[in-house]
This record gives sequence, C-alpha cells and structure tokens, in this order.
Amino acid sequence: MISACSNSASTNKANLDEEVFERGTKLVQYSYMEMNGEDVPEDEYKELLSWYSDKLESGDYSSEDEELLFSQLELIKAKQGLYAIQKVNEKFSGESGDSDSNREEIEGIFKEIENNFGISYKN
Repeated sequence: MISACSNSASTNKANLDEEVFERGTKLVQYSYMEMNGEDVPEDEYKELLSWYSDKLESGDYSSEDEELLFSQLELIKAKQGLYAIQKVNEKFSGESGDSDSNREEIEGIFKEIENNFGISYKN
C-alpha cells in the first residue's frame, strides 16, 4: 500500500523539513483515501496522525509554515471524524444532512495544503 502513496506529484513549495514533508504527503493522501472509502494501512495512518498531533501540541515545529500545516492536518482529522458521524447518521435516519458541505470543506483544506505546501492529496 505504501507504493499507492507516492510524493511524485508533490513538490516541497514551503521548504518544509524533509521528514515533515514526506510524512505530510502520506498523511494527506491517506486521509483523502479514507474519506473516499478506500483502504489505508491503519497502523501507519494512526501513527502519522499521532505524530502530527504530538508535534502540534508540544510546539515542536521549526517554522510558521510547519505550524500551519500541522494545524490544517489537525483540522482535517477533526472534520473527518464529524464527516464519518454525519454519514452514519444519514444512513440510519434516511435523511440527508450536512455531510456533503463538510466534505467540501475538507476538500478545500486539501487544496489549500496542495497550494501552500505542494503536497498533493491525490496520488
């Protein structure tokens, strides 16, 4: 599955630390895949989410760009949790809700990350 997430379409626009950029590329692509119902390597995905959360919480970033990326990744994580809950609720209630607008917001964050940092969310 690692080969499914390559950074060939990504270019490090903000000159982020190489590890931050590579992990960010994987995390963004895994997040996008998960949102689209694709399988992701669960252990690696959780480790990446945890790594970024820990860095943001501890203030362990070397630039404002890294802080912005970490914050955007945390926002995606939170919004994806809400999106999943909304989809389940819509499925069981039979009513449409706000999941489509939430999905659009998440996709907007993916596009911002791509524009600001060169991290492609589509592999």
